[in-house]
Amino acid sequence: MASTAVEVEAKGSQSVAKDEYLVARIFSFMEAEDIVTSMPTCKSFMRAGDQNEKWKALFEKEFGRSTAIEATEAQKKCWRKFYLDTRALEMELNAAIYQGSC
Repeated sequence: MASTAVEVEAKGSQSVAKDEYLVARIFSFMEAEDIVTSMPTCKSFMRAGDQNEKWKALFEKEFGRSTAIEATEAQKKCWRKFYLDTRALEMELNAAIYQGSC
């Protein structure tokens, strides 16, 4: 019995949904650097790595929930950028502090 185009498309979209769920699940265990490095690999990695809620969770984990609450509305629209900018600033500050300590 031949499958209709609709049945084939439905099976294909179920497969894509499972793949994206799996990728998102894997990304949930990754650190920010690994996510950023993996994102350009393929479209499903890009979509999984670009989930705003994932970046919000990483931000809250690293910088605290109270800092996240203080974020502006513009910053909340793109948690990835806000996380990476905050992390870069923190790294610059640490470098300046420890520059003369050795």
